[in-house]
Amino acid sequence: MIKIKRYNHFLSENLTNNQLKDFSKSGIDIKHRRVIDEFSPENSYDIYWGRNKESNHFITSNFAGKYAKPIGGVGSSIQDIWLHAAGYPGSHVLIKAIKDDIIPEYILKVGSEIAKKNSKAKDVNNAQIVWCYKNDVSIYPSIEVENQIKDLENKNTLSKEEQEFIDSNKPSIGRAFIDERNRNIINI
Repeated sequence: MIKIKRYNHFLSENLTNNQLKDFSKSGIDIKHRRVIDEFSPENSYDIYWGRNKESNHFITSNFAGKYAKPIGGVGSSIQDIWLHAAGYPGSHVLIKAIKDDIIPEYILKVGSEIAKKNSKAKDVNNAQIVWCYKNDVSIYPSIEVENQIKDLENKNTLSKEEQEFIDSNKPSIGRAFIDERNRNIINI
């Protein structure tokens, strides 16, 4: 495994010097692991994960979503996969596809193990790891949810459930949102 405390040399192809300086000062700690394809050893998959909420936010806001930037000199692919331990604080994980090839199931399992190991679910038997394609995750809730929040915030009084709905769907550093229609689960 390649351990990268400060991720500058992987990002240097994609960020300006001033952005790199700001990046280094921000406390972002991103890890990287390269996994060799067992069926095609000339291919490998890069897996990235954040070690704190700022790093998770950085990964999800920059390298996932429809307008993802290249990472480590590798362009964005619609087949890139984003993962997280469902219901637990933990790392946001990104698996980079080779070109636009579909990521094999065993690579998805490696990414799931990383998500579990780097979360509060690490000691949970049969933890759920949620995953989706990188275009299906965002640092903002869906338009439908935002409209529901606006409607609720216009009410004079809120029930406990309504307030919890608002609180659980407000964007914040390290939080990510996946449309339920595109949400997949792996038990690990």
